[in-house]
Amino acid sequence: QQVCSVLLFADLACGARTVQRVLALLDIAYPAATKAGLVVSREGQEAPLGLGGEVFGRGGVLALLLPGPLHSAISFCGCVPFGQPLEVASADLKRGGFIRTVVGTDYEPDSSPSKLIDPLSAPDVVLPPRRQVVSAGFALCAVAKAAGYLEQEGIWIGVPRGSAHEEGKWRVGPGAGEWALYEWASTTVEGTIVLKGDGPGGDGLCAKGVRRIQGFVSRPDFKAV
Repeated sequence: QQVCSVLLFADLACGARTVQRVLALLDIAYPAATKAGLVVSREGQEAPLGLGGEVFGRGGVLALLLPGPLHSAISFCGCVPFGQPLEVASADLKRGGFIRTVVGTDYEPDSSPSKLIDPLSAPDVVLPPRRQVVSAGFALCAVAKAAGYLEQEGIWIGVPRGSAHEEGKWRVGPGAGEWALYEWASTTVEGTIVLKGDGPGGDGLCAKGVRRIQGFVSRPDFKAV
């Protein structure tokens, strides 16, 4: 799996020389990956580093290999998802971040099974019912309200980092490796979600469009990374 960035945590007791050696090894193994991290100190007798329920001993160094950009992985630690992902119907993420419509849960009034039979062209064929397409902003606001979040401020939009093929082949890790987060800047009168900054296109993501989005809210989530 491709490694685009490395997030490093080092126990203060390990010393600068150990950190330099670890960075040198990471540079050899992943020369193109961005690397950043911090030194953590011990509080009392508690070990400062651990992973998966296992606590590291004195002087440990923890390196997280991430498949995507480092900045969104760090931001992910302060966010938790809410609701279910929404299927995107229309969006423009190449020239900014605009998510116009999503597929709703209700069906079109004229697409009930009793109205989908065409007796002239195909009397034995029943077409599948069609779900309604709704404004992305209004739909996500409804999901946020149902989850107990009433304010747009502090809400982030997650878009998949990889394609469906990459996710199926386990080339995209879960959590921060699965979603790239972008701040919800504003909503147009029509209900289009406008992302802050250059959006996914600025990070080289969603070049062929976006299949789904996931809502996140700012809240510490130390298990995210």
